[in-house]
Amino acid sequence: MDPNGRKIHADDERQRGSRIQRSLAGWSVIEKVTDFTHAVCRVSDGRGSAVLIGLPRHRQQHIVFLDGDRGNSKGIVQMEPTGRCREHAGVLLTTSFVFPTREDAQGATVTFLEQPVVGTSARIGRTISPVEVPVQPGEVFFRTPVAEPPTVRPKTPLPPVRGVRCNPEDEDGSACGPYTFAEVGFNNLSDFEQELGCSFTICDMSSLNHGASTSPQGSSNRAVHNAGENYPAKYLDGNFSTSSSCQQPRSCAPSGSLSMLPVSATLGAARMVRSWRCLTDGEELNPVRPLPLPLLLSRLPPVKVGDTHLIISHINGWERRYVVLTVNAVGKESCRYDFDDIHSEYSSGGPIFDMQGNFIGIQHQRGFSAYGIFASFIVRDLFQSMVLGICRLPIAETRHSVDECSVYAEKNGGASQGSFYMGGGSLRLSTQMGNRTDSPESFRLPQFDDAMQVKKVSPLHDPPLCDDVWKEFYTDFQSIALILYSFSHSPQVTKTALEELASKEYTKDLPEAASIGVIGILLEIVDEYADNVEVLSAAVIALARASLYKLNREAIFRCEGILTLLHIMDEYSYHVSIQHWGFCCLCNVMDADSLVRSDAIRLFVQYDGIDLAIEVLSAHRNESHVLRQTSFALSCVVREHVRYMDIMVSYGIGSILVGCMKSNAEDHFALLGLTKLLYELLYGALKSSGVSNLPDVSQAKDDFFDSIWVVSNEVDDINTMSSSGIVLNNHAILLLSELDNGNICQVLSNLMEGLSREVPSSAVVRLLTECAGCVIALLLLYHGYAAYFSLKMRETCELIINKNPGEIFLVRRLKTIVRRIDEQKNGE
Repeated sequence: MDPNGRKIHADDERQRGSRIQRSLAGWSVIEKVTDFTHAVCRVSDGRGSAVLIGLPRHRQQHIVFLDGDRGNSKGIVQMEPTGRCREHAGVLLTTSFVFPTREDAQGATVTFLEQPVVGTSARIGRTISPVEVPVQPGEVFFRTPVAEPPTVRPKTPLPPVRGVRCNPEDEDGSACGPYTFAEVGFNNLSDFEQELGCSFTICDMSSLNHGASTSPQGSSNRAVHNAGENYPAKYLDGNFSTSSSCQQPRSCAPSGSLSMLPVSATLGAARMVRSWRCLTDGEELNPVRPLPLPLLLSRLPPVKVGDTHLIISHINGWERRYVVLTVNAVGKESCRYDFDDIHSEYSSGGPIFDMQGNFIGIQHQRGFSAYGIFASFIVRDLFQSMVLGICRLPIAETRHSVDECSVYAEKNGGASQGSFYMGGGSLRLSTQMGNRTDSPESFRLPQFDDAMQVKKVSPLHDPPLCDDVWKEFYTDFQSIALILYSFSHSPQVTKTALEELASKEYTKDLPEAASIGVIGILLEIVDEYADNVEVLSAAVIALARASLYKLNREAIFRCEGILTLLHIMDEYSYHVSIQHWGFCCLCNVMDADSLVRSDAIRLFVQYDGIDLAIEVLSAHRNESHVLRQTSFALSCVVREHVRYMDIMVSYGIGSILVGCMKSNAEDHFALLGLTKLLYELLYGALKSSGVSNLPDVSQAKDDFFDSIWVVSNEVDDINTMSSSGIVLNNHAILLLSELDNGNICQVLSNLMEGLSREVPSSAVVRLLTECAGCVIALLLLYHGYAAYFSLKMRETCELIINKNPGEIFLVRRLKTIVRRIDEQKNGE
């Protein structure tokens, strides 16, 4: 019997006990998620709620942990973001009920800190006031539908409860704002809700970042609204910044229904202004902490029928409340709840937490129909659409102590204001001010720590480890590209993805790299990690591997890859790997079969690429790979136009080249590049000295050399015009002088003699061909060089001819040398 003498049935007692248990469980969850309560904001015009899931500029959004060997904290490194986000952008997630389209979100605002958590003002040392910020769907907007779980037809909503207006104006004519579906323009939502999904956009958080201690104009003294107050009018301050469109993207990749600024999926090519290494004190005291999306999706406990979840949402688009609901149906992408609260006509866009405090989705409720969209589906869809990287979700680089390193282990903000309200099949937590009433006798509120007491946060809210994130999302070549778009702010994840991208396993997939936007993100990584040598080197290697294919070469040029590489190679002129792979990439882009060869070479020369290459040749004389690739790159430049040869000669390329050949006399790998460059320089000197219509070196025949042969035996001075009409200009004279001072004839003779004793192979034949071409060019430029080549050279040529009779092009060149030596001997 109850105190009034009424009989209490067993079912009522069990139902009452179940509600009390759920209420206690709800309080325990609130304690775990109270740090993120302020991330739930109210959308203007009573549309619903939105969740702040990212502050890319905020220190807690781009954390780098620590020393991998000891696991001890060495401090927080603040990563610089790329152009993928505005400097004061906040990333919002809500349902498509709240923001169905970009146009519907245009002009909307969201309001933070209307109902602050108890103790927040004391914790940060200032008064908390509501802050309204504008939504910027013109910058980023993405929406995806979601399939509803199997369910029966939802119940028809009851009429609005007493005290909630149904007319646009009260009896006194005062406008209080939309409290019903009719007022917000949703009269019939059955078809619309079948395609309900999530909407993803950004807002301008500059008023919170720059003016955290003050609220927008007209709201500085604004108090927390009670249920009886009028709906607030828009008070958007004229000082809110209106940003222009972002810079032109590096590259474009297919993105389905993506409707957004070129961020992540299409990355800006120009250098981004990095202006946020330092954070202001106001930002560190910002009470609005983003609620990051979960990344370790496979570790989230599966949702089952009967599970209890906590929802934070703005009831009827107005007051934030906590609701505890029970799952009654589960689908692949969403779940449905038991809901029969007559006080809530609609709510949408709030976060859902399980009893362990995991952020598992966002909610939507209309009448007695309520369901949640799983965070796992949202994350996967944002990942596949190349949009997830905008959030810059925190990732821990190494294993660390939760107590020491967790960025979320801060002082407890205190419990949220309010009490549970039990009505129908749901339990609500009201955040209104006032005493708690009508609590059952056995209902006991949990004891919370003092508002200023330090607490240890559950590991559930710690950033996931980079290795775990990689294992979660890595599947194939396509997933590597998506990982780079989504997690390029994490150095370790980025480095792992780059190394995998450049591995032999994906050689067959690299020709398609440009088509899925890999080139753009690689160049962005080079920009972003200019101070991280390991990541930078891995990115340059991946670029070099991708540049082997023609379409990728064009993409590198279109995305301003020439400038990016030259800039970073100039900064790291001492770094062997960066120079080796950087020049390898540049050489491929400037190669003869490249579609953008001429434009690429022009940029290379314009931005001091020749100066850099010659400096590298001088500084890395003993680095075989660097010498080879740098020489090949310069060879491509010289072949394009003879004026580039003049520039190289003015830098002293002749003496540097001979010195490198002497230092690497036994290194055939490096010598191939050096002799190739030498031949192109001599070939350019021929063209600049009056020999016109020269065929390509790969097609040259012995009759070509005969046609321009110098037959005069009377010329003893390099500065003299030959009988064939070849006039040596100043740069050709300077080049020959430097080569003569380095005794180039002897260097080539020794090299060819050594190669003649080698076992014939394609590499030996190729090097011999280049050496023979250099000898012929020297003899063409100045017939007096024939005297430098002794009979020993003739014997060497005959030996090589006998060993390689099938190499027609090489044999022709060698026979030309023999004939010229014989002519010189007969002339004497």
